[in-house]
Amino acid sequence: MICKFFKSGYGKMEIGYNYNEDYHGFGNCKTIHGNRNVIEKLIDMSSTKNKYTSGVLSFSETISDDMELRIIDFFNYVFMPGISTSRYKSLWVEHTTHLRTEMHFIIFRQDLITGKVITPYLHRKDNIKLNLFQSIINSYYKLKSPTISLFTLENQKTYYRNHKRIKNEKKEKLARSLHEKIKTKIELGIITNKLELVDYLYSNYSKINYKNKQFFIEVESETIRLSGPIYREEYNSIDELINKIDLENRYIRISGNLIDKNDYNVLFEYLEKIVQNHAVENLKLFGNTTSEWNDFERERFFLHDLEAENGYSKGLISCEPHPLDLRTEKIIYKIKGYRQNSVSTRSRPSSYRNLR
Repeated sequence: MICKFFKSGYGKMEIGYNYNEDYHGFGNCKTIHGNRNVIEKLIDMSSTKNKYTSGVLSFSETISDDMELRIIDFFNYVFMPGISTSRYKSLWVEHTTHLRTEMHFIIFRQDLITGKVITPYLHRKDNIKLNLFQSIINSYYKLKSPTISLFTLENQKTYYRNHKRIKNEKKEKLARSLHEKIKTKIELGIITNKLELVDYLYSNYSKINYKNKQFFIEVESETIRLSGPIYREEYNSIDELINKIDLENRYIRISGNLIDKNDYNVLFEYLEKIVQNHAVENLKLFGNTTSEWNDFERERFFLHDLEAENGYSKGLISCEPHPLDLRTEKIIYKIKGYRQNSVSTRSRPSSYRNLR
């Protein structure tokens, strides 16, 4: 599984894309959690520039509905710490176009009580949290982790038209062709380090630019992008680059320490410290909205085979009011004799009362 946050945050293009069955195929778009109409109304009512945060959890496998809900709850704990699920709106849509699961999400970026802006993800601040989230989910559920190979070439940038993602096929072919030439020269030992690669490109192409660790080259009147380990990393030999890639695939670096990506218990301890610090910041900003993830809630995630009593389903069950219900609620869950009350008593602004 890989988690990615998109840059789009205004308009309704993302919602239209998620439900576009002409592109994804009939029956391949299903709402997992949330309400499309509510999100669209909130977007129309909002006066902020970036109205929502969107992204996707992309899996190589097909996962169960129960696992999807548990992952959504864990996602909320990681990226919305200290904020009750009754105070923000989110929409989760499942795509099964390629015979695997993709979970697209849209989070409305305003607190429903105070109207303050909610920021689920900032790259500089939350990138390590994102990597920990991915590693824990992949390790715990034994899912396929994204790996980088020596000759990985990232795709050319795409654009949208009428909610359809359009690829420039000519750019893709030109980039692949040039990449294969470079790959052949590396395998034959003609190019052995980054300096020789740069010399080869500048000697064969006149219009070339290196920006953000990517090469932009004009080939046949098209500007193609070369991005990948052999173009991004600094290395004195191919063996050195291979060792770098191997470490990146096997370990995650936290505060200067290399942690095995398969040891989810250690990873969760690091993640818990980060999440608690962010929860304190959110509590100061939005007020005391919910309690922290206690030991019982943690146990429900990692020991999800607990037998639920009185007809409740197995696995992680959210102890917060359903995010679609903006009214005062009293939710009582009972699992193995444990009883927890979650009561929301603060009134909502009148502008949101009609969204039930």
